[in-house]
This record gives sequence, C-alpha cells and structure tokens, in this order.
Amino acid sequence: MEKIRVVAIINDLRLGGTESVLFGIASRIHKEEFDLSVCALTDFRGTDHVTLDASFREANVAITYLVDGKQRFPRIKHVYRLISYLRTARPD
Repeated sequence: MEKIRVVAIINDLRLGGTESVLFGIASRIHKEEFDLSVCALTDFRGTDHVTLDASFREANVAITYLVDGKQRFPRIKHVYRLISYLRTARPD
C-alpha cells in the first residue's frame, strides 16, 4: 500500500500554538501510512526568533521554506514558488 502524501502549509515555524499543534501531529503520525512534509512560507532560522525547526527535523519531518524571513512583504513570485512546490510534492 502506498503512503498517503500530506503537506501541511504554515506561515512559519516560530514557537507558537499552531506550530506546537502541528509538531504534535507530525511527531505522532503513523509514518508507515503517511508521508508528511511541512511547507513553511517564511523562514525565520538565523534570526532572533525561536523556531521549532530542529524539533521537526529530529522527528524526521521534511521542511521546505519558501521565503526568507527578512523580506517584509509577500510577492507574486512567492505564490508561484508555492504552486511549484505543491506540484512537486503532489499531496493526495
């Protein structure tokens, strides 16, 4: 049986409620049945913000970042990056 591909899209992985819930799901999901990856729209690694990046990686969850956290406003090219990522990841 093939794994069900799931992509969780989240604004960023800075420590917060939604991010903690997503980490709880990601770390407890049945990896034999599901192939979970996380697409974080903004990357705050390397800034003063506390992120859950290392926790997701320790749980063997693939993370893709689309935009550097130093950019202030989203641009149309970011929408295209998201579309391209989803075409590559091909979630079910």
